[in-house]
Amino acid sequence: MSNAHPRPGVPAFQPGPPKPSVILRPAIRALPEGVERYVVPAGGSVSVPIWQGDGIRLVDTEGGQRAEVIAAGGDGQIDLAILGEKPNGPADGIRAALSTREESAVNARAVLERRGIDLAGARALKVFGPGSPARSSAELTVARDGLLLVAAPPETMAPDEHNTVTPLELFVTRADPGHGSRGRDLPEPLAEPLLDLRIDTATAQAFTVKAGEYFQVLDVDG
Repeated sequence: MSNAHPRPGVPAFQPGPPKPSVILRPAIRALPEGVERYVVPAGGSVSVPIWQGDGIRLVDTEGGQRAEVIAAGGDGQIDLAILGEKPNGPADGIRAALSTREESAVNARAVLERRGIDLAGARALKVFGPGSPARSSAELTVARDGLLLVAAPPETMAPDEHNTVTPLELFVTRADPGHGSRGRDLPEPLAEPLLDLRIDTATAQAFTVKAGEYFQVLDVDG
């Protein structure tokens, strides 16, 4: 059968290996090397390890959403000087965001506990607010290594208001792009593990699972 005149609506046969995929929707953003994007869920939080020289950009995606930011050093002490800033209010929004059973709150509490960070009496950097236009942004530079925690605090909305809680975007530009893959915190285990097994690259290991047990697989380096 000849492919010179295919039926209407049917593409002609193309000999040879398939061509690589191409971007069909140019509007979909592709981040440059060394730039990481995180979504801070509405009413939730995100924690990210940071290193000296990293650039931080926080975006109020839909506008009108308050954000609270804290940073802590390796000693577990909260210190906004890590970001070259001073606190401008209590970290009540962060404490409220971490008091829920929402997944990001559970993860953030585990990270803080593991690093010995205590939020009691903590003060935060507050940015954005009810009058912030959509896509408002704030930029910070990391002065020394530590942990960044950003929250989009939950708000109580009156029946006649329209100030729903909305997500934020967090962009981290690494001074050393290798830090992003090497230092990222792993998710907390779903329960107290009976076995913690690391499988090295290009290897395989077998282990026994009993009825009623389950296993969790983590991609360590992505």
